[in-house]
Amino acid sequence: MNWLTRICVFVVIGFCGTSFLFAQENQENEDAKIALYFVETELIDGVTEEDSYQYGESAQSVGYLHLEPALILKPKIVEGVELISQEFATSVGDREYYRINVTLTEEARKKLRDQVEGNEMRLLTMVIDSKKWNLYRYELDEDKSGVPRSSRASQFNPMIGLFADKAEAEKVLAALR
Repeated sequence: MNWLTRICVFVVIGFCGTSFLFAQENQENEDAKIALYFVETELIDGVTEEDSYQYGESAQSVGYLHLEPALILKPKIVEGVELISQEFATSVGDREYYRINVTLTEEARKKLRDQVEGNEMRLLTMVIDSKKWNLYRYELDEDKSGVPRSSRASQFNPMIGLFADKAEAEKVLAALR
């Protein structure tokens, strides 16, 4: 192989390697960033963000996110995800929406539980790329009556949605797989 051929081969290999790394970096940047945050109903210095957000229709439905996430959702702590489509009748016709059921590993539920002292009910919200989704009741008292199974700390598995855009739901789904 002459020197010119060797240079061409090195240039092509270098270009392909750079393209692969660039594509891989872009794919990582496109993954949704998903985390569960504890929510307080009042501002706590050094614990919550100063800015509040409205999580319900009532004027009293104001929450403050903790400064740090309680749990960052990554594939290794997610046991399973399921995309569910739901059709709703609206005044302009039927509309399809999407939700994602997330099954956490036992390790993830334990990590979440270990961050809380006592047995008082807590609130959690899902933050996906800085957008808040859903508000969850997180019940620590396993013996309390009238508590849905999905709200109990030992069986907590969040649902994300409803998404009007299937592509947005699929982006979140891909980040959790």
